[in-house]
Amino acid sequence: MADQTRFTYGGQAVIEGVMIRGRRFLSLAVRRQDGRIFYHSEPLNSLFTGGVRRIPLVRGVVVLMETLLLGMKALNKSASMAAVDGQDGDDQRRSI
Repeated sequence: MADQTRFTYGGQAVIEGVMIRGRRFLSLAVRRQDGRIFYHSEPLNSLFTGGVRRIPLVRGVVVLMETLLLGMKALNKSASMAAVDGQDGDDQRRSI
């Protein structure tokens, strides 16, 4: 365990769901009006995972920008996912 790097997962509440940010992916789970849970996952941009995050002071700006951009993106996506009535066949494979 001493040779493994520690990582803390983060996230936030979104409209009718939750967003979780991992090392390389952003995942979003949203409860629809009919009670089903739909999810979305996508890889993070290299700006949010690369070596820039190791430079002091720059890291703070990058983390603030990341928090704002990913948070707003997740809120917009969750609002659109929660509002859909579930008639789209493509979304059926993403339900739980």
